[in-house]
Amino acid sequence: MELSRENLKKEVGQVRSSFKEEELTKAEKSLFWEKKGNVALIVFDSVGEKANKLSTPNMLRLCEVLMEIETSREIGSAVIISRKPTIFIAGADIAEIQTLNQLGEKAGETLAKLQGVFTFLEGLPIPTIAAIHGAALGGGFELALSCDYRMVTDGPETKIGLPEVQLGIIPGWGGTQRLPRLIGLEKSLDLILSGRQINGKAAKKMGIADKLTPQELLEEKALAWAAELAKTRTKRSYEEKDLKRRLIDTVPGAKFLVFEQAKKTVLEKTKGHYPAPLKALSVIRRTYGGPLAEGLKVEAQAFTELVGTPECKNLIRIFYLTEKVKKDKGAAIEVRPREITKAAVVGAGVMGGGIAQLFAAKKVRIRMKDINWDAITKGYQAAYRIFKKQLDRRKMKQNEVDNVMSLIEGTTSYSGFKHLDLVVEAVVEDLEIKKKVFQELDVRTSSDTILATNTSSLSVATLAQACKDPRRVVGMHFFNPVDKMPLVEIIRGPQTSDEAVAALYQLCKKLGKTPIVVKDSPGFVVNRILGPYLIEAYHLITDGVGVVEMDEIMEKFGMPMGPCTLIDAVGIDIIH
Repeated sequence: MELSRENLKKEVGQVRSSFKEEELTKAEKSLFWEKKGNVALIVFDSVGEKANKLSTPNMLRLCEVLMEIETSREIGSAVIISRKPTIFIAGADIAEIQTLNQLGEKAGETLAKLQGVFTFLEGLPIPTIAAIHGAALGGGFELALSCDYRMVTDGPETKIGLPEVQLGIIPGWGGTQRLPRLIGLEKSLDLILSGRQINGKAAKKMGIADKLTPQELLEEKALAWAAELAKTRTKRSYEEKDLKRRLIDTVPGAKFLVFEQAKKTVLEKTKGHYPAPLKALSVIRRTYGGPLAEGLKVEAQAFTELVGTPECKNLIRIFYLTEKVKKDKGAAIEVRPREITKAAVVGAGVMGGGIAQLFAAKKVRIRMKDINWDAITKGYQAAYRIFKKQLDRRKMKQNEVDNVMSLIEGTTSYSGFKHLDLVVEAVVEDLEIKKKVFQELDVRTSSDTILATNTSSLSVATLAQACKDPRRVVGMHFFNPVDKMPLVEIIRGPQTSDEAVAALYQLCKKLGKTPIVVKDSPGFVVNRILGPYLIEAYHLITDGVGVVEMDEIMEKFGMPMGPCTLIDAVGIDIIH
């Protein structure tokens, strides 16, 4: 269903009648525009919400605002901005995405109407600017792509991307069409197929953003720029292309090679188990270089095919669980968790170095202790290797790496441990050795220092017996490699305090990890599930199943690696 501008205006009235008055009133308060000289300032500020979302009432309201601006003779340009401190527009309302799979054939019509709002924005006779600070993701980024120009801030809060594939769908409001037109095939495929997010500086470098500014000057500079554009009413032209883009678009076979390489990369990462990236690739392959209207139809059709798949439903469920973690405090009772600003890790191996790197990366000063300087050097090397990867990928500069590495202090003694908020024990997985470490920590730290063990299977209750106050002993199980694995098990011993659990829970979120609070029972959660799986692999080997064959079958099933490879990687002795 293709909507002309006139048809869209008619649809607005019909859609409006299907909503309750309070929903429409809230949308009007959440999205409004102000006249700033000859510039229209369109403001997103969802009432009672931490984030701006593009629900259907909000999209309806946006369309009404655009129509009002279009008919105003005094307005020569428009700026879209958010009043939320860390959010531009977080994207579509996920709950509404879930309802689309219940609409059947009408889902495509609904999506076409929503696409039509952005097409209306793009077609305004005046230039438009998206002034972005904070998260501009999914539909929020697609809205910005529908504007003529984009100004972004250089702060860490600004994150731009199309993460739809991580929900089992593809961009459905023009993202697969407008982003390739803006920055070319290669760079747009990288963002769309991975769902990764970039900061403001990267957006400027890639050609997504036209201007970069400090957060404090965003509105002032955007309005000044819009006022200049209003004098000439200059809309953006997409004809300018760099040499590489011109070669890809004109040299025979170049586009084919780009698409084939992209497909190869997707299959290497997903093993073909996730249909969304392949569907996105197919859509862009069919539509790149063609008319926008036809491309939007293909995009909408592909979106509606994906939204009802089991992969989409389960990925959305995971999204909700992750969001629940963000709101949770980790304790059943109301406690005010202490902020962890000074920490230490005892044991400077690969795991200890990884933990130190993670803390330093999030600006938490950490001491790294071991029995000799050779071990500490290895810990430093493990931490630096992780930062070096980011340096090589140009995600960090050398001075930034030097600054965060300076937050890691090596030591062979317990000097200064009395002033720490947290100590994480990460020595060898041996109960007697760990108990000895906790006996030392008990007398070398203050009474309110939280003592955490990075054990994968040993009893927290048993380790707590080595301390006078078992309330401050808790499990904090990271997974290897620490910088990549998102989960952290927080193990509550029978006497662990709520304050200690809540403090680690909040710290994990600060570190960018997903914490789960578990009981002090054999295997906790992950190894309790993993144990029977690996035991069964042993039984199959003794029954004559080949290890290569078994791993191939399990990888084809969807596991990231086969059980035998995993056993070998972890170590047969540790598994035993």
